[in-house]
This record gives sequence, C-alpha cells and structure tokens, in this order.
Amino acid sequence: MKFLFHVLAFFCCLSAHAAIVSGTVIRVADGDTLTLASQNRRVKIRLAGIDAPEKAQPHGEASKQALARAVLQKRVVLKTTAIDRYGRTVAYVQCNGVSVNLEQIRNGHAWAYRGYTKDHRYFVAQAEARAKRIGLWRETNPTPPWEFRRTHPASFTGKKNARIR
Repeated sequence: MKFLFHVLAFFCCLSAHAAIVSGTVIRVADGDTLTLASQNRRVKIRLAGIDAPEKAQPHGEASKQALARAVLQKRVVLKTTAIDRYGRTVAYVQCNGVSVNLEQIRNGHAWAYRGYTKDHRYFVAQAEARAKRIGLWRETNPTPPWEFRRTHPASFTGKKNARIR
C-alpha cells in the first residue's frame, strides 16, 4: 500500500508540471526568459529547448528585444514541462498560435539547446538561420551561451540571468 501511494504521488507531481497555462507577459529578462502574470501571480518562465545569448554576449540584447517584440504585453499560452534548478517554470510558449521558442531559433536569436530538446524542427530552423546568416549567425563563429557561461564563471552568481559584471 505504501508503494502504491508513492507511485501515485510521483505521477501527480509529473502531471502538475505538464500543465497548460495562459497569461500576459509583463517582463522579458533576456532572449529565453520572461515573466508571466496569470491568475494574480507572477511566474518566471524559461523557454524550453532553446538557449539565447547572454546579455554580455554579442547579439544578447538583440535576442532580448526580439523576444520582447514577440510577447511583451501580449497574451500567451504555455505548455509547462518542468521547474528548473533556479525555480523557473520551463515551458513551450505560443503567442497567436505561433511557437515563440521555435521563432527565436528561426530568426537567429537563439540556439537549439541540444541537451534539452530532441525536437527536430529546432535543429532544422537553426541550420536554416545559419545558412541565411541571420541574427547571431551573422558572426563567423558565434559562441554558444553554454560555452560562454563555462568560460566566464566568475561573471555569474549561479543564476542563468545574473547580471554580468
């Protein structure tokens, strides 16, 4: 009986993370992080499957601005997938029926985050943006944000969107 209780609790926790939520975007922190107002709550959202340049990287501010143009003060629908180690809700975001996550990649404002997505469309969109040399792909050899964070560890306090000093 105790085993059954633990199994049921496990599946309840999983289903709590796979929710559909809607709300209005009230803040964009960077190219892959936003804040949503929903049911009188504010929720920090990390876009699933993508990784955008850090603010201190080339194209970091452009990536943030592109996300802001797409979602700021607009109603969005989220399909949540998890809570990350910083307490952010990880989600796929749609605005007016368009995948915001995929559009960030398609327009050269983010990388497909290989360790966190297996969605083939993300890698195709990245290859197309790179071939067109749009967004961050205007650079000859842009540094992925996961490499930037690894080579600049003193610049971060451990949080993805910590201010670079």
